[in-house]
Amino acid sequence: MTAPLFIIAVFSATLQRQPTLVGAIHDSATSAPVAGVVVLDVASRRQALTDSAGRFSLDVAVPARLRLSHFGYATREIVVSSLNVTIALAPSPRALEAVTVTALRGGSADEGAPVSQRTLTRPEIEERSFGQEVPLLLQGTPSVTSYAETGNYWGYSYTRLRGIDQSRINLTIDGIPLNDPEDQVLYFADFPDLASSLESVQIQRGVGTSSAGTASFAGSMNFETAPLASAEGG
Repeated sequence: MTAPLFIIAVFSATLQRQPTLVGAIHDSATSAPVAGVVVLDVASRRQALTDSAGRFSLDVAVPARLRLSHFGYATREIVVSSLNVTIALAPSPRALEAVTVTALRGGSADEGAPVSQRTLTRPEIEERSFGQEVPLLLQGTPSVTSYAETGNYWGYSYTRLRGIDQSRINLTIDGIPLNDPEDQVLYFADFPDLASSLESVQIQRGVGTSSAGTASFAGSMNFETAPLASAEGG
């Protein structure tokens, strides 16, 4: 190919190449860039995807009709006449079927739950408590037996539920697991006079609504602490 013909061929190819449309897409509410938006040229069916900065590039001629779609945003179709554009997408709330959220405080069950349980309220705790450790405080509730190594009401004390030792009782306080991760036992001696800080204690016998922590083969004991402040503040 002679030089003049080569120059003509290059010039012709340059004329046939589509210009590059570049743009950026952001959230209309927060102005944050939106990544993963599908940008489709309706005429040529060419498409691009926005990067983490919300930018895209597309080899199309202008004016061009673009369709923008992304989950969580309203699909938008616009005509652009510039090779450099900035576009806003509006969040689109999506209707869901009815959703029911049911929660049990700290693994506790209400009176209507099909769980064998006994709940000690604050007045009952105050009536029973004279400073003894919690296992001795719970002595006498259904299926609970307790003892202390010292033979009195203080020191290292342990409890059994349905005749099964503490390593198989799920113990929580405000939903937080208390069982030691090594031997699954709770050392109540580490919580002196815990009873004075309790709002309620629920004892569930058998596998019930236990939350995080050790498996509740024997059952669970869920402690709820008293609120730090009340509406009647003194």
